[in-house]
Amino acid sequence: MKKLIQCCFILISISGLSKAAPQIPALISLDLRKQHDSIGFNLVRSIPVLLNEGVHNGNIILWDSPLKEKNISGKFLRQLELANKTKFVDQQFLFIHELWSNTKQGTNVVIIGFSFIGINAIDSTRFNYGYVEMKSIESLLQTSKIPVNINGIFGTTYYDALHQKSYPFTLLQLGNKYYTDAELAEQNRLKYFGNGKVILSSNPMVPVKKISGYYDIKSADTISDLKTVMDELSTYYNSHKEVFFNQGGSKIASHLNTKYQVHITRIDCIGIVTQSNNIPLVENDAFILYVNGIALDTVYKSMLSLWIDDGMQASINYLNSYHEGFFPKYINDQLIETKDASFSWAAFTQNHWNTFSELLQNSKQ
Repeated sequence: MKKLIQCCFILISISGLSKAAPQIPALISLDLRKQHDSIGFNLVRSIPVLLNEGVHNGNIILWDSPLKEKNISGKFLRQLELANKTKFVDQQFLFIHELWSNTKQGTNVVIIGFSFIGINAIDSTRFNYGYVEMKSIESLLQTSKIPVNINGIFGTTYYDALHQKSYPFTLLQLGNKYYTDAELAEQNRLKYFGNGKVILSSNPMVPVKKISGYYDIKSADTISDLKTVMDELSTYYNSHKEVFFNQGGSKIASHLNTKYQVHITRIDCIGIVTQSNNIPLVENDAFILYVNGIALDTVYKSMLSLWIDDGMQASINYLNSYHEGFFPKYINDQLIETKDASFSWAAFTQNHWNTFSELLQNSKQ
């Protein structure tokens, strides 16, 4: 294994480095099993999935090593997968080649590339998948959003996730020193990232989450305010049949059927949540109304003036405030199971933004 590591993970020296803050080549590894939910994302799982199509079709060059002596073709990559009974997307470790520089203000990190090691599904032997250079995928990382759970920040790009350094990682090599002593490796890692050191190369992240869920007609049977909202929306569309048909009502009833009565049976809400003085503030981006179980076209925030002009500000306020009767379906990219909906929403509105996974796990014990 050590020979494989040395072969695949050659650190590249860079000429013309700053005299004030020398850049030291570093090699780190991320273990899939140590990427806990509180981080909000999982780079070991997500990056191979992001790159998978590109390395197979040749749009992303997969090299044999950081020396970039030979390309690994998509055809050869598929042969590797077949021979080892595994897939490129199934990684247990992610290896990142970086340059670290330490200043009084904090630490700068420059990512050079990524190495991938596969594990044979039959005998657990390890083999080299190859190396991807950072500059070949930098634009992709900057524009692609990484899947985040309820603990994460919605809209986080892969690039920002990598540079936050909020994930557990192990220092394998720094300069010419390859570490076999875990304690010594950690001591040297902390010189760059310990004691609250600022990571100068990371972008500040504003805590934002995305929420989507629904109000159902069944809840309106016991919640009078929600029943009023649904009745008002039903009345609005019955009084404005042209709006009803223009927003997808034609797939529910014929415009020739002027006596058709609209009954709103469900309201989906999609919103963005921010914080003010540690209090969650929800701003809806869109609504989807259902008539007898069939969805109308999405009503976006820009269209709400139609409802406001018709005197339904109170209904909009109710939906915006996510009152009693709301069932969360997704928070960020995390599916909320029906049995956990009430607990999840209570924890979320009580500002447990970054500890939800722990709370949910503890509630089941």
